[in-house]
Amino acid sequence: MMNLGRQPADKIACADQSRFAARKLRWWKGWDLLVILQVFAVVFVPRHGPRWTFMWTLAVAIYCGCKWLTWRRTPLHEKTLSGSLCYLLAWPGLDAAPFINTFRFPVKLRPTAANGYLPRPICVGLWLFFWLARRVAVHSVYWAGWVGMVGIIMTLHFGLFHIVSCGWRSMA
Repeated sequence: MMNLGRQPADKIACADQSRFAARKLRWWKGWDLLVILQVFAVVFVPRHGPRWTFMWTLAVAIYCGCKWLTWRRTPLHEKTLSGSLCYLLAWPGLDAAPFINTFRFPVKLRPTAANGYLPRPICVGLWLFFWLARRVAVHSVYWAGWVGMVGIIMTLHFGLFHIVSCGWRSMA
């Protein structure tokens, strides 16, 4: 069958994407806050205090800067005020487009503890942080610090942040 001047849908989609690509931000747009927050963390955190305060301040500065960068680089037609505020203040992830796009997610997920997955990383992380790190500290403070850090990571990244993510996805 002959195509009588009509373009296939995939060519139209490619043309729309090329127009959209022309409207993208320049590569340096949005990086300003990421750099400024790190400079403030380096300049204003006192050096005579505990080293962990500098480490956490710098980690939070990098996270907030990356959060801003991913939000800033999201195309404007996808942003809503409520979606932007929820993304910047309450969403632990860094992929802005699926979240801000009227809270649509690729997979709708319900937080259930029926399979036992959700509480397991939190329990293991808390056990590492509060019980095992104290036992290891008797032998080596260095290894106790590592055990405690792994406990924090298990509790936050694989536990609480996952629960927050499941909560937002269940509202999709």
